[in-house]
Amino acid sequence: MATYILVPGGCHGGWAYDAVARRLTAAGHGVDALTLSGLDGGPAAGVNLERHIADVVAAIEAVDTPDAPVILAGHSYGGMVIAGAADRLSSRVAALVFVDAFVPDDGDSVWSLTTQRYRDSFIAGAAADGLACAPSPHLDARCRPHPPRRWSRRSG
Repeated sequence: MATYILVPGGCHGGWAYDAVARRLTAAGHGVDALTLSGLDGGPAAGVNLERHIADVVAAIEAVDTPDAPVILAGHSYGGMVIAGAADRLSSRVAALVFVDAFVPDDGDSVWSLTTQRYRDSFIAGAAADGLACAPSPHLDARCRPHPPRRWSRRSG
């Protein structure tokens, strides 16, 4: 069986994958639905895409069956994260699943890949402190402000 590492979109935590995680687990797969650094109640200062990639790399390295396939699934911003993690540990990743997600090429950023409407919402969302983008009011109450620093992907 495979191990699935599920990476949510901006402002969301691993809880966003609860229903999917239950189904995968019931089918016998291993599942790690991540809540990325800065969205887990811990400090968000200095958290960026590189840190989020490191979160996923650590989750891949923690899989205790190194021969079992690891499948990374990322929603929205999570696509940026799984692409970076796959660059770093390509030999451990069997597949990438982009769930309505950004699919970056080297050097792309969320900013460059999204629409002006979303750029405007990111700016408005960061108006309170300039450090994190507040979640849209229509999202789940568990959502947390997302640290927007360096939402770009560079191989390496």
